[in-house]
This record gives sequence, structure tokens and C-alpha cells, in this order.
Amino acid sequence: MIEPLQIIEESDNTISIKWSDDTQTEYTAPQLRRSCPCATCVNEWTGEKMLRDESVADDLKFGHISIVGRYALNFHFSDGHDTGIFSFVFLRKLPTMAYNRVMHERDIFDERQEVKRANFSCPTCRERNDYDVRWIKRTKKKQAPRNINEHERAQYAKSRDYMVRGRYADVQKYSMQAPV
Repeated sequence: MIEPLQIIEESDNTISIKWSDDTQTEYTAPQLRRSCPCATCVNEWTGEKMLRDESVADDLKFGHISIVGRYALNFHFSDGHDTGIFSFVFLRKLPTMAYNRVMHERDIFDERQEVKRANFSCPTCRERNDYDVRWIKRTKKKQAPRNINEHERAQYAKSRDYMVRGRYADVQKYSMQAPV
């Protein structure tokens, strides 16, 4: 089993761990807070992450760090959160987990609904009418998300603004004539 040989508090927001396999990993307070495995941050029944990454400040610091038995660390963060127990196994896998995380559309784009008027004709009767069509406009964010790897940075660089029909968007008739 790989164990920590040395745990160094590099600064008030960075620690590094030297492992028994001669590797060394560095962790920041925001990275660890966003990865917190406690029941407040991760649903203990479904495993779904409850904590939103953007709710964690980039300037977060460690209040203090405690050793839990011979198997884990407990971080007391400057935002008051202190319930996460980070096992050494979890910490050792964390850099790999961060590399394999999935970047979502919401990480790249801002969304807003937009309504555009369009004129359509019925394919059966050929009657033409104006309709309001709802769209979701996705606009690329000005800056790449924090804590992304090279592959995700390339994905962000290739991204462009686009529009899709709204998920719950329906076509509403703009001018409707009553049947005669």
C-alpha cells in the first residue's frame, strides 16, 4: 500500500505530500474543497456531487489540518467547512480523478433564452402563419474554466457560440385566425 512519507504545508492554501512510491503531489485548498467527499458535498446514497464548484472561492485557505488516525487528513477551510475526511487512498487518486473529470457545456457556455419570429407554412394545407420560436443561445465564456487539463483547454479553444431549440421551447402561434 502506498503511504505518505511527508506532508508539508507549503503555504496557507497549498500542501504537498511525498508518497512511499517516490512521487509527490501538490494540492490547493480550493481543489480539495471542490473534491470534498463528505455527506454534505456528496449524496451518500447516490454518490451525486452536491457541491457546485463555482461556489468555492479561488482564494480559499486552510484554517488548519488534522491527521485522522493513520489513514486520513481533515481540512478546516477558511469558509468554515470542516466535515470532510480525506483518506490517503482518496488523496493519492485525486490528481488522476481531476484529469479524468468531465467538462460540461455549462463550464464553457453561458445560456439565455431567446425568442425569434418565424413564418412557417403547414405541409398539408399550405397555410402560412407567424410563430414565436424559443431558442437557447449558448455563448462561449470569456475565460476558460479553472483547473482544466490540456485536453479540456483544447476543447474550450475549439468551442463556438451556437443556438439550439429550447428544451421546453414550444412554437407559439403569433397571429392566429379564427376558423370561419
